[in-house]
Amino acid sequence: MNYSGKYKDTIYAVDKSGDPNHPKYDPDVPLGIVGRYGRAPDQDQFKEVMDYVFTANLIPHDVCDKILDILDTISDEWENHNWYEMIKGSPQETYAAKSDQSSASNECMMMFPGTNIPENHPVKEELDEILIPYIEKALAMYEQKYSCIEMDNSGTVTPLGDNYFTIRYQLYKDGTMMKIHYDHNHSLFHSCENHDKAIPTLTICGYLTQQGVDHEGGDVRIRGNVIPVNKGDMVIFPCSFMFPHEVTPVTKTMGKTRTMFSSWFW
Repeated sequence: MNYSGKYKDTIYAVDKSGDPNHPKYDPDVPLGIVGRYGRAPDQDQFKEVMDYVFTANLIPHDVCDKILDILDTISDEWENHNWYEMIKGSPQETYAAKSDQSSASNECMMMFPGTNIPENHPVKEELDEILIPYIEKALAMYEQKYSCIEMDNSGTVTPLGDNYFTIRYQLYKDGTMMKIHYDHNHSLFHSCENHDKAIPTLTICGYLTQQGVDHEGGDVRIRGNVIPVNKGDMVIFPCSFMFPHEVTPVTKTMGKTRTMFSSWFW
């Protein structure tokens, strides 16, 4: 059934069986479009898989530049990223990583704070202090747009991730890329704190340089769709197999090398 008028843009509502004192209570909302306690995001609005890819420009350019300057102070910590072929049978009784050396030369470089850089490294702490507020704001925006209302009539949204893994940084030189993959993979986080307890639900990426100004190429593709991204953008999407993604080869670096960061909510 299709609804129009004041119900068409309704995201959350509580029906007559809810609390009349609740700010979302509306005795006129038909029971057909709400559950006993609340409703899911508007299904008329989010019908397609790609509707769950969210982009917001949140990080000011001067902050992006500050992060790049900080990363330059530890530039010797960048490591070659070898593509992983996931195999079973590691001592941790989970998935292990086996380098695919044939494609390693084409992969971007990465920095893994918490592994080659200690968790208490002052540079990591400085970067976290800058970036975490933007990450948390992006998650709050995603939850507000897509999540259900809590089942206790509290009026808050169901959290899609209260924690996030250590922020990782990626650097793309001429000719480098990231092969197509999806992130719902336990072994991807074997170096992260609480990796044995965490199931990643959302991928978050932040972009610190500008395509067409700092570099050419390096398109972000999700399910084969190019996602336009600009300096300061943050992109969030589900980790599941339904969201394979990649970065196409950087064809030319100009003012700055393509640099970004990523983390995963759980």
